[in-house]
Amino acid sequence: MAQGILPSAAATPSSVEIHSCEKRCMQDFISRQNIERFRKLLNKACDEEERRILCQLLEAEEKKLADSQAAATGKEPGDQT
Repeated sequence: MAQGILPSAAATPSSVEIHSCEKRCMQDFISRQNIERFRKLLNKACDEEERRILCQLLEAEEKKLADSQAAATGKEPGDQT
């Protein structure tokens, strides 16, 4: 970069934007880990009530992840374009 020339404010993400991105990335990671865990537990579940609860938790976590990813890309959840 040439001496005396500073990057524009638009080119430099603010600390708020960075924090928001890091927070979303961490939440997405946790959601993916929860989804993996719920699927494993669902495969081992014997009791119908336990299976029902795990299915509800899995569906909720998958929706949370889809909504987060859609918000990050500016698309509607389920939009494949």
